[in-house]
Amino acid sequence: MSIEAMAHAIESDAAAEAAAIINRARAEARAIVERAEVQEAERLEEIRAGEEPAARAEAVRDVNVARLRLLERRASILAERVNAAYASAETALAALAGGADPGRWSACLERLAVEGLRLAGTAAAISARPGDVAVLRALVASDAFDAEIRVDERVAPGLVVRTSSGGLEIDATIAARLEAARMRLADAVAARVAIGTAE
Repeated sequence: MSIEAMAHAIESDAAAEAAAIINRARAEARAIVERAEVQEAERLEEIRAGEEPAARAEAVRDVNVARLRLLERRASILAERVNAAYASAETALAALAGGADPGRWSACLERLAVEGLRLAGTAAAISARPGDVAVLRALVASDAFDAEIRVDERVAPGLVVRTSSGGLEIDATIAARLEAARMRLADAVAARVAIGTAE
């Protein structure tokens, strides 16, 4: 399974879990809002009966405070779930890059290299860890790539592709790919929380 497929599976699982959390949070929100609205109605009735006008403002404020607390709680729960999912993915990918499944890791490296070379051009330079260079050299030898393979111990698991002019650098390390996937999911979660504010 490629890094992209693993990240997609993690995003799907996290999105499904986030949807379930949101549904539960919405049910709690409805209950909290209904209670606050009942209290507001009671206070409004007091106002109509001659009580002071500040009671209405207080009731509206209570409803708004309840809604804000709920949104904060929902956002916090979703953020915790996203972080837990990505911590798990990071651990799994680190194990894969560390030799847990050399065949899968080789396939991941090949896919990252092909994607990077398509963006940077076939005459680009690929920098990778010493243990990953053999896989990349075999790929370059077997395909129509004229890429230079460079050993760089500073490169995290994965690889970095640079154009021959050095004007473009593509960070295809698993850390960079995982962070990009995290940001996409964070945007989706933020959109769901924002939708919740409109309801």
